Amino acid sequence: MRYPVLVANSNDENLSQGEAETLDELVVRGADRLRLVPGDKIGAFKVIRELGQGGFGAVYLCEQSEPVRRQVAIKIIKPGMDSESIIARFEAEQQAVAMMSHSSIAKVFEAGTTEEGRPYFVMEYVKGVPINEYCDKNKLDTQARLKLFAKVCDGVHHAHQKGIIHRDLKPGNILVTIADRREPQPKIIDFGIAKATNQQLTEKEIFTQVGQMIGTPEYMSPEQAEMSSEDIDTRTDVYSLGVVLYELLSGRLPFEPTELRSKGYAEIQRIIREDDPPKPSTNLTTVGDAGSRIAELRKTSIGTLSTLLRQELEWIPLKALRKDRTERYASADSLGQDVRRYLIGEPLEAGPETSMYRLKKLVRRNTGPFVAAALVALSLLGGVIASSIFAVQANTERARAEDRMQRLQSLVVELSGPINDSVKNLEGGMEVRKRMLSAGMQQLDLIRAEAEVGGDPELLHTVGKTLVSFGDLIGGPRVASGGDRDQARKHYDEALQIYASMGDSPQEEARLMIPSILGRKADLAVLDGEPEKAIEIIRESQELLRPAYGTGMIDHDRLYLASFERLGDIETATAVMFERLGENDAARGNRQAALEHAEAHQQGIERLLQAGNADDQKLRRDLAMTLWRTGRARSILGKGGEDDFVRARAILSEISEANPDDLRRRKDVGWADVYLGQCIGELRDSSRYPQSAEFYKNGAIEIVSICVAEPDSEEYRKDLVKVVTGVCKALVELGMPLEARNLREDALIAIQPVVERKPENLALSKAFEALREISIPDA
Repeated sequence: MRYPVLVANSNDENLSQGEAETLDELVVRGADRLRLVPGDKIGAFKVIRELGQGGFGAVYLCEQSEPVRRQVAIKIIKPGMDSESIIARFEAEQQAVAMMSHSSIAKVFEAGTTEEGRPYFVMEYVKGVPINEYCDKNKLDTQARLKLFAKVCDGVHHAHQKGIIHRDLKPGNILVTIADRREPQPKIIDFGIAKATNQQLTEKEIFTQVGQMIGTPEYMSPEQAEMSSEDIDTRTDVYSLGVVLYELLSGRLPFEPTELRSKGYAEIQRIIREDDPPKPSTNLTTVGDAGSRIAELRKTSIGTLSTLLRQELEWIPLKALRKDRTERYASADSLGQDVRRYLIGEPLEAGPETSMYRLKKLVRRNTGPFVAAALVALSLLGGVIASSIFAVQANTERARAEDRMQRLQSLVVELSGPINDSVKNLEGGMEVRKRMLSAGMQQLDLIRAEAEVGGDPELLHTVGKTLVSFGDLIGGPRVASGGDRDQARKHYDEALQIYASMGDSPQEEARLMIPSILGRKADLAVLDGEPEKAIEIIRESQELLRPAYGTGMIDHDRLYLASFERLGDIETATAVMFERLGENDAARGNRQAALEHAEAHQQGIERLLQAGNADDQKLRRDLAMTLWRTGRARSILGKGGEDDFVRARAILSEISEANPDDLRRRKDVGWADVYLGQCIGELRDSSRYPQSAEFYKNGAIEIVSICVAEPDSEEYRKDLVKVVTGVCKALVELGMPLEARNLREDALIAIQPVVERKPENLALSKAFEALREISIPDA
């Protein structure tokens, strides 16, 4: 009876059942006689010696004499192993490695076919040892191990950016060599079972047999153990990296290999999928005298190493090893960055296992029928807390009641936040989330009934806020939600009824809830394509806020003034729609209304600043933003606007100077220059075109410099392309194509070194190409 192949060691590719049979037949035919020996040729390369063999391929150390003299490694299909499926897998590996160019990945130089028709490809010869052996042999301390591991993460991230998942990351496939005789350099090898995420690596089709476990169990992710290749993504490599890091730090594997492999096939799968590994610090305590040797290899003592791991270091591998991939690092880059944060003493993305995380694990392990029971238990927990609240209130123990109230608030916050987050990405998670929200609503209805009977304003306020939170989660416009806008409105309306029944609350937060809820409903109306209804709702909110406006409550005043800004944005959007339809008279009316709303907002913010809040940077930035709106509206209506842009630029420059390390504030100044250049250019005064061009270029170069400083920011990359493209077009319209070309070249010169330094940042490369493709006519 033939069993599925379970393990691939450092020199052994996994074979499907059909491929294994082909190998058996080959041995029977005595094909070993065709093995290459030193002095044989593979194409133009002379064989020096065999480096290793796998199931269908062999790797040889070879010498190249022309055009350069160097040693290379050549992987070649064994004689007779030329079935369609094996050749397809071989070519897939060749193509996968050839697509990548990174210092932490072994390079492919060329490919070919021997005279006998056996495919081969020529790789960089990595004269190195597995990363765990290298670290132990050289007794690297924890800091040095982490620095080396971060380089591995960079290489894996590059592969992922190229759309390649390795699927068998382990020390044997991460060799370390000394690149310049000083700095160790990891090299990732053996992409024999790699998977392409968004492309076909070879024209031949690869058939992966159902029931075949691909990878190495000790380093295999739970989803990989499921043996469903369709459900593998880059986070499976993140898990394997977590195992490698766990081993580098503690000298142990999460699951002891001998014990793991002693289990039956199905039990191995279950352990990988369900059993949580011990913490590295805990694992160290189980190895007896071997622990001292492990610590010695890290230039420390067992006590110091255990303490170091417990403090926060072990949080990193444990986050990478989480069973639910949504709980892991989102990418190999995120894992590497957290390692680097640890090295420089910055706060980690990872964290310890909290009670909430343990609850998430409980839900994860028991999806399906048990979820309902878990929800019932959760509801009962809420009922116990709520009953306790009302019991102590009935006994007039006010101090204890307030404490219970806080506990209730914590419960509803967890129910609408972390608990929801723990299940929303599970298979069937949307249904689970609906059931959780439904269970939460049933509990909340009971609390609401008690609150309405007792008339407790604080508890009513808690219920109202929770209804709003549930509305946001179900279909609200301001968070990632389930998209059910009708159900969201229902919860918002119920919350409005509660706050209306409370009358004038002494709590400012409660008083602001009705206009805040109305703002949400206005947003929903805009999303539904009903701007008139949105305006009606905002007007209603304004009427509620108007009586207390100017009485010294700054949060209240900001909310009131924001309604003018919201109205202006709706009018501007409507004007754009009419302009596209050619109805310019109607559009002009909307532009005028937008200007009036922007002016009302501006005047209100200025009054707040003059009322003892002159140093409030948020208010000052609000003023600059509304000056942009007034300036733009005046400019389009032919009523000036330049002074507004000049004033906005001055305010933003002062804020940026006070916060020199804040890139966002620098970006504000860059866009202020661009908008001022646009305003001056649209005056159509040719004598001022050079001034317009100067502002345009200054703003664009500032935004380019910000992208250079933070090239991994999607926001800054988009700003880069948008501003350079738009400013080049504007300069051409001003009759200055030479200035446009110079700007484009300056931007390319600034960005090119970053692109070369970060080849894994494909989005930045695309932005660079977008700049190169900007079309500018000759002068």
